[in-house]
Amino acid sequence: MKSNFLLILSFFFLFSCDQLATEEQKKSNQKEQIEKELKGNLGEAKEDLNNAFKNVGEALKNLKEKNNIDDKEPVNFREMKEILPRKLSGMKMEDSEGQTTGVLGFKISNVKAIYQEDNSELEVKIIDVAGVGKLITQSAAWTKLDIDKESKDGYERTTTIDGYKAYEKYDGRRQKGQIAMLVDDRFVVDIRGKNVTEQQLKDAMEDINLRKLKKLGN
Repeated sequence: MKSNFLLILSFFFLFSCDQLATEEQKKSNQKEQIEKELKGNLGEAKEDLNNAFKNVGEALKNLKEKNNIDDKEPVNFREMKEILPRKLSGMKMEDSEGQTTGVLGFKISNVKAIYQEDNSELEVKIIDVAGVGKLITQSAAWTKLDIDKESKDGYERTTTIDGYKAYEKYDGRRQKGQIAMLVDDRFVVDIRGKNVTEQQLKDAMEDINLRKLKKLGN
């Protein structure tokens, strides 16, 4: 009787172990299948990404050829920072930064400075778009259009400063405005002010040494 009990117990033990082994095998097979599918999906995604970059690269190449864009190197942003005066329209520089970045063959350098006095503030940006300057003239509407608007609060217009096409906008009620200029189809000078007068904006643009900036591009 005892031996029969042990035999039955052994049978159930082996059967249970067999079931466990089968379950483990199923889990292992499922894991392998998932990993296989995952690798396949990642492979397809990588291929799609490579194709996308290839298409973008070809589009940019066509864009360069169509617009006769060369591969000019932008001026180092450290040299551009030297153009920024320590004071602008009587306001002291409080902060400045700069960088040169590039993506898919296009490189741009830019610098930025903040000038403050009491509650008045001026923000100056100078951007060197180097070889893509012609694209800037196409994308910035004010470089091609003649704008002349005026209201009781202020105005918006295109004009010429030192022989360069420029854009001016000022809101007298809010004492807020902007002056932007494109120098030699590559340098964008953008000045924006808060709690400033119209004259302070104009004086700020005059304080930027455009002649020295132009020389950096030669």
